[in-house]
Amino acid sequence: MLKANTTFNPRLHPERSKGRRNQVLELLQERGHLTRAETDSRRKRPCVSTTPVATHLISTATSTIKWSRKRVSFSMRQSGAPGSTTTWRKTAYA
Repeated sequence: MLKANTTFNPRLHPERSKGRRNQVLELLQERGHLTRAETDSRRKRPCVSTTPVATHLISTATSTIKWSRKRVSFSMRQSGAPGSTTTWRKTAYA
């Protein structure tokens, strides 16, 4: 799991993201995993996100829908509400 993944999100905070990337490159070089030339070369690359925005939004919406269905079904079963055994109709997102 990445630390502070929102704080260093290249879309939200490009300068923070670039600074963190450079810090990690320096640590890799200090520990012998990269040469000075490799570190310098990688610093020159743009710091961009490769995940399309729509993919992230659809993934978040799908997770929220699934969680909501489970929570409502659980609450209905616990309360003994009429229709509590009804299965949810699947949508294109599920």
